[in-house]
Amino acid sequence: TREMVMATVAASELDGLLRHGAKLLASGPKGSTVEFTGERDEVGAFIDELHRHGIVDVARSGPVVMRRTA
Repeated sequence: TREMVMATVAASELDGLLRHGAKLLASGPKGSTVEFTGERDEVGAFIDELHRHGIVDVARSGPVVMRRTA
């Protein structure tokens, strides 16, 4: 299973988020928008990191599951 988070943060310093594996989608005067995909615990830790960067807006998907084929 995987979950996805897209968030806009006020901070321009994004090293902590990018070290977690986030992708920078956009950057502007109102903040930077990042995307992160991972397992539930990873997404939770990423959201904790978001709080350190000043969350402007955030959206989190629920679990997404796809069967593996052999």
